[in-house]
Amino acid sequence: MPRCQNPRCRTDYPPGTFKCINPFCQCLLPEAVVAGRYRIETLLGLGGMGAVYRASDTFEMQQVAFKVISATSGNMDTAIAIERFRREARYAYQLHHKNIVPVLNFGQDGNLLYLVMPLITGGTLKALLKAEQPYRCNSCSSTTYRSPGYQTLEPAHSPG
Repeated sequence: MPRCQNPRCRTDYPPGTFKCINPFCQCLLPEAVVAGRYRIETLLGLGGMGAVYRASDTFEMQQVAFKVISATSGNMDTAIAIERFRREARYAYQLHHKNIVPVLNFGQDGNLLYLVMPLITGGTLKALLKAEQPYRCNSCSSTTYRSPGYQTLEPAHSPG
């Protein structure tokens, strides 16, 4: 029996149900298949823009991070939100940098907008940064010191 994995919901559903019907949740349930290719395994995280799942790519036979974007949040018209998602997903798909998690695929399946990225295991970025305690350079000026964060943003904002 599938169960919604959202800690605030946890509703049980009959076999064959693939999406939580709670209007405040609407999570994908385990074993749901999206775009005929991505089988949902478990919920990894929730946020204001949507949810991230561990999924199996049944074409490539690999584990991926499957991010579902909500097009109905805020005051924006749904058609505008979908077009903005497509435009930003195309740009993200074209970015290639060692500090940027690449977008492997993106699309729309019915009302569902999604991004597919490699699944990176080993904890959260927050925990990693806390453990590493990044070096602060008080004597460096912003014009002479380029942090890895800056180097990551540079390809995204450079022409071409």
